[in-house]
Amino acid sequence: GALPSKGRESRDCQSAHAPLPVPRGRLQCTCR
Repeated sequence: GALPSKGRESRDCQSAHAPLPVPRGRLQCTCR
């Protein structure tokens, strides 16, 4: 999982998979 404000890591995830909202308020990528 990566933070949307992180950068390339989140972009790589979002490009292929949609980020899932987690209880902690962070976005966890399904590509994990």
